[in-house]
Amino acid sequence: AGTTGTNNQIGLVSYLGRVNYAYDDKYLLSASYRSDGSSYFAKGNKWGQFPSISGGWILSKEKLFSKIDWLSNLKFRLSYGESGNDTSANAYGSLALLGQSDYLFGATLANGTYVTRFSNSGLVWERSKEFNIGVDLGILDNKVRLGIEIYNKKTVGSILGRTLSPITGFNNATGNYGSIGNKGVEITLNTRNIRTDNFS
Repeated sequence: AGTTGTNNQIGLVSYLGRVNYAYDDKYLLSASYRSDGSSYFAKGNKWGQFPSISGGWILSKEKLFSKIDWLSNLKFRLSYGESGNDTSANAYGSLALLGQSDYLFGATLANGTYVTRFSNSGLVWERSKEFNIGVDLGILDNKVRLGIEIYNKKTVGSILGRTLSPITGFNNATGNYGSIGNKGVEITLNTRNIRTDNFS
């Protein structure tokens, strides 16, 4: 009888920098840069760089809108950002794996080793890119708040398994084979209809 076991060791490190700026409480800017490193990927591809930037303009604080009594808040937002994902990869997903099998060497049965999985040194981070435009509106002392968001998100290089032809001698291979998009409009309405000392 034999003894078998497995041992996985993984590492993940991240660095994040962010800058926020506001001018006259009307013009807002935020930028960030994230650098992630994962042991899931091969040498040269372990690090992913993911920037993002967003801006806001509070129009209700401009002189043109400040005299409108019922307008509590009017804000325009714009943003773009990227993020990464490594959780779809295996601990050693970029490396070839070996297995053991018996084979005939002449008339003698011998122990052998064979490749059970392709290596993929080009395996890299999944990358999601999202672009958003939004408008926030508040009226009647913010008793009614309306938000409209237009978004467009695309994920490229999704880490997936691909079934291979049996003629290759392998069942499947892992790589950055997929992409998916998601876009639409999101509308949010909040109202504060009743507010007293004991009830809201």
